[in-house]
Amino acid sequence: LETALSIVTTSYVRSEDIVGAVQENIGYIKPPIRGIFQTFLSQVTVISADTKAALTTLSGRIDNDIFREWCACLIQCQDDRTLKSSLLPIVHKLSDVRLVNNELRTMMAEPKKEYWTMVALVAGNIPLLYILNRDWFNTLLFTLPGKIVLALCGVVIFVTTLLMMKYTKPLEYKR
Repeated sequence: LETALSIVTTSYVRSEDIVGAVQENIGYIKPPIRGIFQTFLSQVTVISADTKAALTTLSGRIDNDIFREWCACLIQCQDDRTLKSSLLPIVHKLSDVRLVNNELRTMMAEPKKEYWTMVALVAGNIPLLYILNRDWFNTLLFTLPGKIVLALCGVVIFVTTLLMMKYTKPLEYKR
């Protein structure tokens, strides 16, 4: 989406013709975005020459606030061509959101790695206990207090795994 908006915007700023800009760059747009822009071209060239209506329809085809903002700006540009300079900051906003999401994803990978290391250490202590001290291992596995400790560890690992999965999901831009 980011690449498609960038190349179409650049071409539109140069030519001031949105239909021509999309036609000129349709080969460079990758699926599934290409299909959406091809539908836009079909609507404008075959069904109706009303570019504003086609842009309004186009804005509803992708669930993205920045894309809808870009389409709304394009609709305004059909009446006032001087507004075309406001399209580039909208495209840059999409790039900024992508960069921030990638940075957050990277930041969230570190706590996940530490969590799984701790889970491996807790679970790895059981076979290690078998090697180092069989009496303690037998106490842990075959007595009621030992079974309670193992069950408690299992429950804690399960609950913290659910919480870790919930709170380390990547963030998505929503306004």
